[in-house]
Amino acid sequence: MNDALDALDALDEDTGDWADETQLDGMATDQPAQSFTRGMNPRAVVGWVRAEHGDEGVDRLAASLPAHVVTDLGGPALRPPLMSWVPFHSHAQLLVKIDELFGAGDLRSLVAVGRAAACRDFPALARPFARLLNPGFAIDIAARIWGCYHSAGRWEVSRGGRDLQAVLVDRPENHPAFCAAMVGWIEGALMLAGGLDVCAVEERCITKGATCCSLRVSWREKKDTVRDRRPRAPT
Repeated sequence: MNDALDALDALDEDTGDWADETQLDGMATDQPAQSFTRGMNPRAVVGWVRAEHGDEGVDRLAASLPAHVVTDLGGPALRPPLMSWVPFHSHAQLLVKIDELFGAGDLRSLVAVGRAAACRDFPALARPFARLLNPGFAIDIAARIWGCYHSAGRWEVSRGGRDLQAVLVDRPENHPAFCAAMVGWIEGALMLAGGLDVCAVEERCITKGATCCSLRVSWREKKDTVRDRRPRAPT
């Protein structure tokens, strides 16, 4: 397991990715004035729109966004290159519009959007570690590769047996829509890794005046269910 995690450390020193000469290479990203996310992230949530509402839904979404956001997201099809860097706030505006158009406008629909995005993203991210995969290790993977897909922030994770606290630090900006989708993504990733009754709750949020964002996550595993069903000796 340690060898698998150590392999994740061989990343580009500027941006935390494997690719040189990307938009952010050579820039100081410790406290960026503007942060970025990989193109695969908006593509994943637009994939939910297409699956649930068809191409017409995507067209409606693109028409509702400011022109500069559409440009940042690769044009009217909203398909930026997977590993391109997209301004974080353009991604956040995309999430807000998805919730306004296809949800209730209270950001709750974005939890389901985040779960769907995990179904698109996580199998590919976790494939090299498939034999080791369990919910706790899934969080380790997600935390370690965060810098590959986001230009700012890092996770500090404290794990228990079937629960953990994850704290996102060194991130100067965030958005409530992104937080809602992130909660869903984490739940979806743990479900894919075999977690049962997964529940992620945001305890603190930068957008609400906290100094960082933190999540409390709990789950059960299949072997817990088997143990619960084991016959008990008569008393």
